[in-house]
Amino acid sequence: MAQVDDAELRPGLALYRPLPTLLRLDVLPFGMLYATFSACAAVAQRGHGFAVGLALVACTHALTFFASEWSLRVKCFVAYSRISIAGLSTYDDVVVKVEPALPSLPAELCPIRREAPSPKLQVQKATIPVPTLWFAYQKLRFCLDTSLTAPVCFRRLTYPINNDLAVYVGANGYTSRVALEAAGLRWQKNEFEIPMPAFWTLLKQHLVAPFFVFQFFCMLLWCMDEYMYYSLLTMAMLVLFECTVVKQRQHNLELLALMQRPPTLVYAYRMTKWQRLSSTDLVPGDLVSIGRATAFDETDDVEGGVVAPCDLLLLRGACVVNEAMLSGESIPLRKEHVDPLESSALLLNGRHRKHVLFGGTKILQHTPYAPSASDPPDHGCVAFVLRTGFGTTQGKMLRTILLASPHLSANNTESLCFILFLVCFALAASLYVLLEGAGDPTRSSYKLFLHCVMIITSVVPPELPMELSLAVTNSLLSLSRMDVFCTEPFKIPVAGKVDVVCVDKTGTLTTDALALRGVAGLSASSLLPLSDPRTLVSPGSLPMDVQIVLASCHALIVLNGAIAGDPLEKTVLAHLNDWTLHQLDRVAARYPFSVRSLRIIHRFGFSSELRRMSALVLVDDGSAIGHARVVCKGAPEVMEPLFAHVPSYYRDVHEHYARKGARVLALGFKRVPISDLARTRHLARDATETNLTFAGFLVLDCPLKPDSRRVVQDLQLANHRVVMVTGDSALTASDVARQVHLLPHAETLVLEPSTSGLLFWTSATEKYPFTEATLATLAETHNFCVLGSAVASLSPTSLQALAPLTQVFARTSPDEKALVLAALNAGRNITAMCGDGTNDVGALDGTNDVGALKRAHVGISLVNGPTRRRRRRCTLVTSLQMYKILGVNCLVSAYVLSALYVYGVKQGDTQLTCSGLLVALCFLFLSYAKPASTLSHERPVSRVFCVSVLSSILLQFGVHLCSLVLGLSIAAPLVEWNDPRLHADASFTPNALNTLMFLLATCMQVTTFVANYKGRPFMESFREHKLLARCAYASYAFVLVALLELWPAMNTWLELVPLGSDMVQGQVLCLMLFDTVAVLALERTVQVLTTAYPEWMT
Repeated sequence: MAQVDDAELRPGLALYRPLPTLLRLDVLPFGMLYATFSACAAVAQRGHGFAVGLALVACTHALTFFASEWSLRVKCFVAYSRISIAGLSTYDDVVVKVEPALPSLPAELCPIRREAPSPKLQVQKATIPVPTLWFAYQKLRFCLDTSLTAPVCFRRLTYPINNDLAVYVGANGYTSRVALEAAGLRWQKNEFEIPMPAFWTLLKQHLVAPFFVFQFFCMLLWCMDEYMYYSLLTMAMLVLFECTVVKQRQHNLELLALMQRPPTLVYAYRMTKWQRLSSTDLVPGDLVSIGRATAFDETDDVEGGVVAPCDLLLLRGACVVNEAMLSGESIPLRKEHVDPLESSALLLNGRHRKHVLFGGTKILQHTPYAPSASDPPDHGCVAFVLRTGFGTTQGKMLRTILLASPHLSANNTESLCFILFLVCFALAASLYVLLEGAGDPTRSSYKLFLHCVMIITSVVPPELPMELSLAVTNSLLSLSRMDVFCTEPFKIPVAGKVDVVCVDKTGTLTTDALALRGVAGLSASSLLPLSDPRTLVSPGSLPMDVQIVLASCHALIVLNGAIAGDPLEKTVLAHLNDWTLHQLDRVAARYPFSVRSLRIIHRFGFSSELRRMSALVLVDDGSAIGHARVVCKGAPEVMEPLFAHVPSYYRDVHEHYARKGARVLALGFKRVPISDLARTRHLARDATETNLTFAGFLVLDCPLKPDSRRVVQDLQLANHRVVMVTGDSALTASDVARQVHLLPHAETLVLEPSTSGLLFWTSATEKYPFTEATLATLAETHNFCVLGSAVASLSPTSLQALAPLTQVFARTSPDEKALVLAALNAGRNITAMCGDGTNDVGALDGTNDVGALKRAHVGISLVNGPTRRRRRRCTLVTSLQMYKILGVNCLVSAYVLSALYVYGVKQGDTQLTCSGLLVALCFLFLSYAKPASTLSHERPVSRVFCVSVLSSILLQFGVHLCSLVLGLSIAAPLVEWNDPRLHADASFTPNALNTLMFLLATCMQVTTFVANYKGRPFMESFREHKLLARCAYASYAFVLVALLELWPAMNTWLELVPLGSDMVQGQVLCLMLFDTVAVLALERTVQVLTTAYPEWMT
C-alpha cells in the first residue's frame, strides 16, 4: 500500500484500476441473470414466481448501482480492481483512494497523473525536483517523493516559502531553460481551474442522492397502489425543486468564476533579461515587476489598480495595497521590501507579512527602488514569486467556497433523529396491519407487504427536504435584500438559538471617527506652563518633539492626492495644521523654523500582539546633515518599560483618561546619530525601541455609534447575554461597557497577572487573589473585567468557570479572543461574534492562525443587528413549526394507513392529489412569514427534542385520533361492513366512509397549520400573514362547501358522495369544530407553559 504524508489525510493509499464496462459487478452478473430470464421466458410459461424473481433481480441491480454512487467502498468493489504498488509503473489508468482524517471532508478516487519531461530535462537533472507521479485532492496536489526508495510516499506540493531571506534577496530568476521547464512541470499554470459542469451533470448528481432515490421509491409504491396522479404531481414538484437547486449551484459557480481576474502581461526576469509574458505562466522562483498592468484584451478592466497575480515577496520598492478581498477591511496597507541584511527565515504569516503581496489583493500604488541598470522596463517594484494557483492565499479562499456543501437545509442531524422518532410509530402501525392481515386468509400477501412498506415510508414525506429548505431559502432572500451576504446558509436557524453575543468595541460599538482631545502628561516649561500633568494640550501648542512624533509615527500614505490609512492616524494628522504629508513618506513643516521636514525611512508596523508601532525618521533641522530619530507610540502599559525615565504621574494620568472612556496612547522618541543610521535601520525591533524619552499621552475620544446603546439594550431585552471582547485597555473598555449598560454593578474588578505570575483581582481600592471558589460570591457584587494576559494564563477549566460571569475581556489579542469564545462554547452556549476587523476573523473560523472570529457558532455585524436577529429568530421558529406540522401529519397518516385501512378507509387519487397541493401551498406560505417589528424578551424554543415540542405533537395527535375514532362511529351506520368494496385489498370506491374521512382529514391538516403557526412575539400574527390566513380560510370554506354539498360538480370531481342526512352533516361539522377548538386550546396551553416554565419545557 502506498503512503501519503499529510496531517489532513489518512496515511494509507489504496491503488485501483477501473474494470472494463462488461466486467463490472453491476453489469456482468446482472447481464447473465437477465439473459437467463429471457431464455426461460422464451421456453417456459411465465407465472407469478417469474415476475417476482425478475423484480427482485431488477431491484438488486438498482440497489447495486445506487450503492456504488453513495459509497466509495462499494464503488471500488463493483467497478475497480485493486492493484499492487508495482502497478504504478505498469498501468496508465491507476486511481488512488484518498481518505481524509477529518470526517467533514469526503473520500475521493483521484487519478494518478504522470509528467513527461523533455529528453533534455531527463539528461540534465534540474535543481527543482519534477514530480513524476501526482494526484489532486480538493484542488491540492500530492506528489511522489522521489527521495525515498521505500515505501512509496506522496507529499503535498511545497512552495519556496521557508527559506532564509538572504536566498530571496540574492535570487536572479531562472537562468536555465532546464530549470524553467522543471518549475513549470512542478507547479504548472498560475490559474484557478474552476469547473463549470453542465446542467444535466449536476442534475444527475442530485437525482442519485440517497434521499431522492428513497422519495422515488416511495412514489413507485404509491403508483403500485393506484395513486398515479398524486405520484406524478409529487415527483414533478421534487424534480422542479432539484432543478432550481442545480440552477442556483451553477449561478454560484459563475459568481465564483468572476472572482478571477483576467490574465495580464507582466515583466519577469528570465535568462538574465526582462521578458514580457502572461501572468498565468509565472512559477515560484520567478522575479517579476509589479507596476502598471497591461491586459491582453483592451476590453479587460485594469483601471481599478493592479491585482497581484500570485503571492509575492517584495524585494525592491514599496506598495500600497487593499486587502479587502481577503480580510474585509478596505483600509490601504503599506507593504515594504525585505531588509537585505536580515538573516532570519521567512515568516509568511508572522512579522514578514508586511513584505508579502498576497494574490488577489489590489495594488493601489507602487514606489520603485532607487534607479539602477537592472530595473525592469516598466519601472515597477521587484518581487519574488512565492506561491501560485490554488496554493496562494486567494486560492485557499476559493477552495473553501468551491468545495463547500451546496445544500441548504436545517439541522440535518436533528432531522434524522426526528425521522427516527416517527419511524417508531410507523413500525408499530405497520406491525398492527401485518398481524391483522396475517390472520385474514382473504388478504393478498403481495398487497399486505406493499401496504406495510407504504406505512413505514409515509413518515418521511417526499417533500420533506423541500419543505425544510424553504425557510432557509426565503431567509436568504430577505437578508440579501438587506445587503447581507450569508456564507453558511445552514447557520441561519442556528443564529436564532444564540445565547451569548460577543462584541468588539472599536468600530463596532464605537465609531471610527475619533475625536482628538489633546496630549496629556507633559512637563511644565517656560513655553508650556502647566500646573497639572493631567492638563490637555492642544496640537497647536505642543512642543516640537511631540509634534515630530505625531507627524511621523504613522502608516499613512498619499493616494490619488488624498491621505489614506487608519482613521485614528488620519484624525491626528488632520489636527496637526502645521504639517503636510507628501508622496514618498515626506512630511513638510508649514513654518520651517527649527524643523523643515521629516522623512520616514523605515517603519515597524503596528502589531496586535505588541500593541505598538515605531518609525525611523530623518529630521531636516536646517543643519548640513540633520539628525535621525526613533519615534514610537503604543499602549501605555506596553510602552512603560521602554522609557529610560518614567514620570511619577505616569499611571495616574493615563488611567484617569481611560476611566473616562478615552483611547490613550503613550508617545516616545530618541535621537540617533546620523553615523548610526544604517546600523539602526537593520537592528531588531526590540533593540530599536529602547531607552525612549517620554513625550506624553495622546488622548482621543471614541464616541458611541448612534444606535449602539439601543442595539445592546434590545439584545438584553431579548434575553441574550452581551459580552465585550476587545483589544482596548481595561479602563476604556469598562467605561464604554458602562455607557451601553453592560455592567450591572457599581464596582469593577480587573483580573491581571502580577510580576510573579499569580493572578489577582484589582480595583481602585481592593486586591484579591484569584480562586475559582470565590467567583460566584464576587460576581454577586462586582463586575468582572479580564485582561488578555490573564486569559492566556488561566487553565481551560478555570477559564470555562470564569467566562460566563465576565462582562468585559480587555487587551485581548486575536488568539486570546479565540480562547474566550472556546470557553463560552464549552459551556454549551450558542455564541455569536460581532466584529469589524481582521483581528476578529479567527473567532469566526475556529483556528488561531487567522485571528479570532470563527470560534463563534455565528459571525454577524452589529449594524442593523436587531433586524437581522429578528429575521434569524423567525427562521428558527418557522423551521420548528415545520417539524411539528410534519410530525402531526405523519402520525395521523400512519394511523389512517393502518388502523382505519383495516376498516376499508381509502382516499382516491384525485383526493390525495388535492391534499398534497394544499399541504405544499401551506408550507410555502408558512415560509414567507415576516419577523415581528420588535425583538422580544422571550427566547424561542431551539430544539425539536424538548418537552414543549414533543408534548405539543403528541397532544395534537391525541385530539386528532379521538376525532378520527368518533368520525368512524358516525360513518358506521352509513355503510355495510360486509360490502366487498370495503375489503382492505379492494380498490378505492366512493362511499360515505371515505367521504367523511377525507373531509375530516383535510380539516385536520388545515387546523394543524393554524394551531402550530407561532406568530407573536417572533413573527407577524396569523391574521397579519395574509397568504397563510387566506389559504386557511379558503380551505375551511372548501371543506364546508363539500360537506354541505353546495357545489355538486366539485363533489363529483373529488369522488365524494352525499352523507345521507342533515343530522350526519351536523354531527360531522360539530366534530370538526371540536377538533379545531381542542387543538388550538391545547397548543395555546403548551405555549403558555413554555413561556412560564422555560427551564422545564425547553
